[in-house]
Amino acid sequence: MTRRLFSLVAAIAIAVALAPTAQATPDPYWPIPPVWCPGGGTMTSWGGFCDGRAYPDNTKWHMDSYWAPFVGRVWNPVVCVVADAPAPPPLAPAGCGQGI
Repeated sequence: MTRRLFSLVAAIAIAVALAPTAQATPDPYWPIPPVWCPGGGTMTSWGGFCDGRAYPDNTKWHMDSYWAPFVGRVWNPVVCVVADAPAPPPLAPAGCGQGI
């Protein structure tokens, strides 16, 4: 019985080890800073931003970051903004694909 159990466990371990991993593409509209900024982004020693791709209504998801002493980089919550505004203001709830 022990030999059969060992064989079963070994077979399962080999199957899991050889199984292909899923390579899902992240949502192009949602930023995942600092590694996925499909709408653009920047990182400086003082702060930065990360944007998602713009929706057809010219809105996008946007995140700002800043550097805090003794903490490091801190990311503000994601907000929906006008895509081409110089200093993007938050929008009404109908933006960022929610009104589609």
